[in-house]
Amino acid sequence: MRSKRLFIAGRSKEVIIARGKNHYPVDIESTIQRQLPQLAISPVVFSCELDGEERAVVLQALDLASVHDYAALARAMIASVSQTHGLELFDICFVRPEDVPKTGSGKIQRSACRDAYVHGSLPILCRSRGANLQHRASVQTAAASPVRRGSRNRQ
Repeated sequence: MRSKRLFIAGRSKEVIIARGKNHYPVDIESTIQRQLPQLAISPVVFSCELDGEERAVVLQALDLASVHDYAALARAMIASVSQTHGLELFDICFVRPEDVPKTGSGKIQRSACRDAYVHGSLPILCRSRGANLQHRASVQTAAASPVRRGSRNRQ
């Protein structure tokens, strides 16, 4: 505290808190990549608040020619994260590699990914939300339904 003013500095927390347990996106991304070696590109995991509950979302960039069964891939992701972390994935969004927000040096911008998801500006090829798998035609009209960022994720 300085001159009766409080200055807060530092990075926003990326930790996902679900049902009282802390989950780190990097750990979840590592689990998915380790258990699904056919994924050439690392996933991006983040959370957002929906109906007062923090939800985990996976953004997975894919080479379109390499995947023929999105549903099987989504099921495998859900199973690996559930078994390893005890965490339920709210949404899995498949996008083209060039649609994942990155810095000039090529680092993935997790907060920009979250913002694009929340605002419905991600060009999603296919998504798996719960038991529903939607392909591009239906996704464009159902792009990220209103999702609010959690207070823990504000920057």
